[in-house]
Amino acid sequence: MYLKQGIAANPADAETINSLLRFKTNLNPEAWSSLEEYVSRMKDGQKEIFYIVGEDPKSVLRSPHLDYFHSQGTEVLLLTDPMDSFMLMGLRKYKDFDLKNVAQAEVDTTQKPKDEAEAEKIPDADFNSLIERFKQVLGERVTDVRASTRLYQSVARLADADSSTNADMQRVYKYLGKEYEIPKKVLELNPSHNILKSLLKQEAGSELQNIIIEQIYDSALLVEGLHPDPSSIAARVQQIMEAALTKSSN
Repeated sequence: MYLKQGIAANPADAETINSLLRFKTNLNPEAWSSLEEYVSRMKDGQKEIFYIVGEDPKSVLRSPHLDYFHSQGTEVLLLTDPMDSFMLMGLRKYKDFDLKNVAQAEVDTTQKPKDEAEAEKIPDADFNSLIERFKQVLGERVTDVRASTRLYQSVARLADADSSTNADMQRVYKYLGKEYEIPKKVLELNPSHNILKSLLKQEAGSELQNIIIEQIYDSALLVEGLHPDPSSIAARVQQIMEAALTKSSN
């Protein structure tokens, strides 16, 4: 933590400190790895050091931003200490490799796992109507709702509307409590996910459909570590459980 703090406080000293840093990764979440060791394991043609910022080591591994990287076996640094967000203000590069947040990384989505490539998608007309329903329910909380090309296991993810947005600074503002507001992002949906297929079967505009849409958005915020009041989700989860139990008993 003190090494990270040193980089945050004195970015000019990053080059003399970064070799001492140790991180856990998605491919080996139990072991510590240096940046040099990470670089030695990079895939041919990989030009960036990928990282993901999250709340804790277990939940970050379930982040939808990792769907693509898991599928390709690409290693990603797990940054789950509050100091990591501050450290990143001074650590932007290691040797010739830029550090890149997976949430903003450009990826080649044409290289999909065989089973994912063959997953049946919701027909475009139906999916477009579902997108419109999400927009109506979420309103100005999101800048847009669209289909994702990089989600395989997850139902949704939040992406920055502007590629120049500093996602790491959003977390810094949250930790500092300085005029923090939930950042408005693009909600990307997985057109092959079973939850969305089932959601289409619900009556349009029904209470159950609306609260599930709300839950999908809040869950995405929660995984991002950007939800200002996670406990507020509990009441809606109870509603969904009651609806599911009522349906199963009929």
